[in-house]
Order: sequence, then structure tokens, then C-alpha cells
Amino acid sequence: MKRPSLILAAWTAVSLLLLAFSVAAAPGPGAASAAWSTAVAAEAPAQAAFPNAESLAGALAAAAPDSARLVAEAFLDERRADGRSLETVLRSVLPPADFFIALTTDPDSRRELALMGHDRDAFGSYYASMAARFPRIDDDSARWRALLDAAWLRLPPSARAGLEPRSPMIPAERSLPTVRSLRYNHQDAIDIFYPVVKRKGAEEIGPTVRSMSYGIVVAAETRWTGGSTEASYVSGGLSPRAGNGVIVYSPDEGRFYSYFHLHDVTVRPGQALEPGEPLGRGGNTGLNARKSGHGKHLHLEIFDAASGESLDCYELRALVAARA
Repeated sequence: MKRPSLILAAWTAVSLLLLAFSVAAAPGPGAASAAWSTAVAAEAPAQAAFPNAESLAGALAAAAPDSARLVAEAFLDERRADGRSLETVLRSVLPPADFFIALTTDPDSRRELALMGHDRDAFGSYYASMAARFPRIDDDSARWRALLDAAWLRLPPSARAGLEPRSPMIPAERSLPTVRSLRYNHQDAIDIFYPVVKRKGAEEIGPTVRSMSYGIVVAAETRWTGGSTEASYVSGGLSPRAGNGVIVYSPDEGRFYSYFHLHDVTVRPGQALEPGEPLGRGGNTGLNARKSGHGKHLHLEIFDAASGESLDCYELRALVAARA
């Protein structure tokens, strides 16, 4: 009759030992909730490295020139999941037009433009702001070109090749200056004249201006408001002197094509272009073009980023003359 009592006592002792072991092995207060938090954090989406344009600009500015491409690739990878087009992504982060005007200004011309920022009117304020960009513009250029180059290679090959370079206007709608007259011309640009324009008050409307190359629109500005003097400039355009216009970066060439004095613009920043695509119509916006007898032309510049210089007027004339 004592055996059941012994068995019960033994079972009780074993149970107490197991209970003591489980208490000793149990996690302390808060450990379970900490483990849960870790699991939730692992499952939560990663915080965006580039939530806005300022964060990308800051990351590019802080990156060494040879690592800017890695920053660009990381940004584009992050944005790929958003479902937005490449054009929309680029347009949301590209610097303003005056950045690209500064970028495509060679060192000799930078000194000239910096001197224009002395007055406090709209004209002087524009060039004072631009002059502030010059000390960093070469480094900034390399970093932003890294983004544009990376974006360009994400387009399908059919969007980046296959067509020949074009003239900015068809031959019947343009008049090139003679080689001899170029000695009196801008030495880092060329003016291509319109034989026929329509007039709307002080405004001229010329023929369609087309992209000469494949590339990405980095600046496209309209709403230029001004007259023929510095004091008459109010706002808008690529710059007070350039007027309405478009700047296209060609990643394959490493060149920026600038088209100035347009009447209107039909492209947007971030847009990928093929040779021959319309950019807008010629015009006479910009201070110099608005002067009496100075309109009826497209001001064309091509800036080579590798050399840091613009093509001279003789190279530009030969380039345009050779293209249909």
C-alpha cells in the first residue's frame, strides 16, 4: 500500500525539477517583444536612400568622381520599383536650367558672365546666381553626367542607335553664314539664319528646330519675358540672353547641344530624343535676338564635356553643312 505513495512522491519531484529548469531557461522580461521587433524590422521595406531630389544631389556632391556612377546606379535601382518612367524620374531630380548654362560655359566666358552679376535687377541676379556655381561646376558636371550616362544605358538599344545625325533645320529653311564671315561671328557658336519668319508683334516665329543627335533633354525653358536691354529682362527662358531654348546631352558623344532664341519649346527635361525630333520653333527671344535687326536666327552651341570647351564656329558650320 506504500508503493503508490512512493511513485506519487517521485513524480512530484520530477515535475518540480522540470518546472525549475524551464523557468531558468526562459527568456527574461522583454526578450520576446525584442525578438518580435527584430522580425518585423527584417520584414519591413528598407528606408529609401534617395527620398527626394535634395538627397540625390547631396549624395552625388559627396561622392568621389569615380564613385558617382555607383550612386547613380543605386538611385536608378531604387526608383525602378516605383513604376515611373525614366523621363519622369530624371525630370524630378535634374538641376535647374541655369546649372546647365553654367556647365556649358567655357572658362573664358565664365569670367565675362560673372561680371554681369553686379546689379540687383532680374538680369544681375540671374548672373550673380550663376557665378556662384562656377567654382564647383566642373566637378558637379562629372557627377551629374554619371547619372545621365547610367540612365541612358537603361533605355533599349533601339532608342539609342540606328539613325544618322541631323541638321537642326532642313536645308530649305536655313541659311548658313559664309566661312569668310565667321571671323566676325561668335567664335564658340554659330547663328543659323531663317530666310522666312512670321511675325506676332515683336515676336518672330521661325521654322521647326530639330535635335541633331540622340540624347536626353536636360533643360527646356519657355516663358521668357523681356526686351532688348538688360533692364527690360523680367524672367523666364534658359537665361536672359539665351531666351527660350533647349539643351540636350548626348551621352554617346559626351556633348551638350544648346539651341537658343526659340519661340516655343515642345520637349521636356528628362525626355530621350532621336536625331530629327522637333524641339520647338525658331524665334527671337533673348536680349540680343530681340534687338532690331538681330533676330531671324538659331544660336547653336555644342559643348564638349571631355575637353571643357565649345566647338568653334568653323567646326559647327562644317557639322551643320554636312547634315541633311
